[in-house]
Formats: sequence, C-alpha cells, structure tokens
Amino acid sequence: MLVPPDILDRGTSADQTVREGASISLTCAATGSPHPQITWRREHSKPIIISDGVQVSSLEGPVLNISRVNRQHAGAYLCIASNGVPPTVSKRIMLTVEFPPVIVIRNQLVGASLGTDLVLECETEAFPKPVSYWSRDNGEIVPIGGGLEPQKIAGSFRSVLRLPIRRVTSSDYGTYKCVSKNSLGDTEGTIKLYPMQSPAMENRNG
Repeated sequence: MLVPPDILDRGTSADQTVREGASISLTCAATGSPHPQITWRREHSKPIIISDGVQVSSLEGPVLNISRVNRQHAGAYLCIASNGVPPTVSKRIMLTVEFPPVIVIRNQLVGASLGTDLVLECETEAFPKPVSYWSRDNGEIVPIGGGLEPQKIAGSFRSVLRLPIRRVTSSDYGTYKCVSKNSLGDTEGTIKLYPMQSPAMENRNG
C-alpha cells in the first residue's frame, strides 16, 4: 500500500535560537510508505554551510549537523520528505543566531576646520538588536537632537550610527566613542576629531 509522506512534529526540530560558536543538530522525522527520503535545503536557495566552510545546495538524511554555528548560518531551513507518492511535504525550521556586538570604524582619525560640517560614522553588527549611542571622552553621552542626530540604518544585523556635527567649534574637537550593547556583551570604538587649518587660511599665510 502506498502512503504519501508526512512529517511528524514529534522527532522534528522546532525553531532554534543558538549562540554563535555552539553546535546544533536539526532533525526531521517522517512516515510514509515507502519510507520517505529526507532532503534539507535553505530558503531562497541559499547554500547550506557544513563543516570547514564547505557549501552545498542540499543535504540528504534525517539529521543536519552544524558544528560551530556563525551568523551566516542564520535563516530558514526546509526539511523535505518525498517517497515517490505525491504530494511531497516540507517543514520550515528557523535558526536564529545570537552574537555580541562588533564595531567597525573606517576612519578613526578625522580632521576638520572650524565652521565646517561633517559626519562621524560607526558600523555595528549584533543580534539581538543592540542599543547603540555616542559618548565623549569625559563619559558624557552625546544628546540626540540639536546639532547631533544618531541615525541607524537597519540591515540584517548591521546598523550604521551617524553623528552629524554642523559648523564645528573648538569644543567639538576630541574623542568620540561609539558604544554598542546587547544581552551577550558590549563593545566600543573611538574616533578622534582634530583641528585642521581651512584652505583659505593657509593661502593667506602662504
């Protein structure tokens, strides 16, 4: 007797949340006659990254092992059961990967002449979504509003913190810290803003 495949809730992984660096096994249990073949794929045809960065488009077997999970592994995995008797069935398992914030600052030294406008930038990557802000070297948190508006550009895990400074005054020079925190940790990066002569002044002196 031919029986189409069915994926069992019992023995099949639910959605998972893991910390980066942990290992994980996703399992998929199915019944049917003949006994179904299990295939794993990722949503949107993304490659499955198995050990040592090897990438495959699909994987056969009831268990998907990922050792040392990283943020590239996050997303939806599909376990597909087929045995030649239609219909083929699938279940979607979401893998959420958590990691502490990482900060990237492209320009750590920024020169500006008095009266000019500029924007300081700091990129942060984290999950869960971090709380990020700017502070000065005296520990004072840069207020939002007025001449200073931190902006976030939400990517997948990434946001860019922008700090516009309009008409630089001498009190704006110094060190700025970009701070980012989530439940797994916190980190900071620094940018130093230093005075530069404006080209007009230099021509007059020359």
